[in-house]
Amino acid sequence: PPGDLTTHEILDFFAVNFNFTARDTVVVMGGHSFGVLSSDNSGYPGPNGWVGPSRNFDASFHQALTGNNRWFPMSTDNGDSDMTNDRHFWTKELTLLTDEVIEIMMLNADMALVRDFSNHKVLDENGTWTGEVSCHFESVQNKCPMAAQTASIVEEYAADPAVFVPDFIDVYGRMLQHGYEVDESCLPGEICELIHIVGFNLTGTE
Repeated sequence: PPGDLTTHEILDFFAVNFNFTARDTVVVMGGHSFGVLSSDNSGYPGPNGWVGPSRNFDASFHQALTGNNRWFPMSTDNGDSDMTNDRHFWTKELTLLTDEVIEIMMLNADMALVRDFSNHKVLDENGTWTGEVSCHFESVQNKCPMAAQTASIVEEYAADPAVFVPDFIDVYGRMLQHGYEVDESCLPGEICELIHIVGFNLTGTE
């Protein structure tokens, strides 16, 4: 999905395109426990990725969004880039086991799983959301509201990370198979051919 989405928008994206529930959405977004971001590709400067240099596929994405973590809004000036506009995102410091301090980041679409800034979008002169928000992750005043449909699910995976990978395998498998069906002649345990459902488009309608 695009990087600038609110809670309602990201839930709607996955519901419309993959028939996902709120839990499915929280699970599949956990794929951001692995990988980095590049200004050349997306306009987001994230060489340390969402959770740091870890090469483990786990619930660290969900853990980074919960607990005592404090995220701060940031922006990058992409200047004369022909590819993308300036980007707004969230960042925090992470201390590694080597005592090195690095910065990790979250997109608005990631943060939307725990904070609902639907009513805090900063618009430009044309009424288009710039990606900037007018509330804060943690603050005595003007704290972004909790994302009612998804925040508690994020906290579940953060508290019990062992269930994340099995759930991700299930959800990601359904995502890959969406719009296809398995050949009826395929037996359990075999590598099966997926057959495209005639007339099926990305919205799951005919």
